[in-house]
Amino acid sequence: MHAIPAAPVLSVVDNCGSSDITASGVVGTLTWSDAGTGNPRNVLSSTTLTVTQDFGGCTSAVSNSVTANPLAIPAAP
Repeated sequence: MHAIPAAPVLSVVDNCGSSDITASGVVGTLTWSDAGTGNPRNVLSSTTLTVTQDFGGCTSAVSNSVTANPLAIPAAP
């Protein structure tokens, strides 16, 4: 019998043109709120995400919510 896994913890880094969202504390399979895949996630537009993880048939509580806001790419000189 498996214990319920802890909720992942999300962090976001906003870069020029994209943002990276990373889930930490992951021991299982992630299910993102937008049905995306991967860890870390790279997003190109403003979006708010949460995630859960499944391990041994048990699902964690929902992670914290983060909002990615990629920075504008500066115009060429």
